[in-house]
Amino acid sequence: MKNFGNVAFVFFLVLLFPSYALAYIDPINGSILLQMLLSGVAGAFFVFRHLLYRIWCKILGKNQSDIKK
Repeated sequence: MKNFGNVAFVFFLVLLFPSYALAYIDPINGSILLQMLLSGVAGAFFVFRHLLYRIWCKILGKNQSDIKK
């Protein structure tokens, strides 16, 4: 219990003066981030295309099933 004060003081000093973390993105994390980015872009493309399709159907005044045939 006597050493707890010393350990707490050292822990406090470590938190008080943080050092820089020289972090990097390894290939696994990089590929996961790239895959997430590409899937988000692809998903946004399909949502945008679907919305344009619905707007186009309303402009033409037709049902979506009439246009797809």
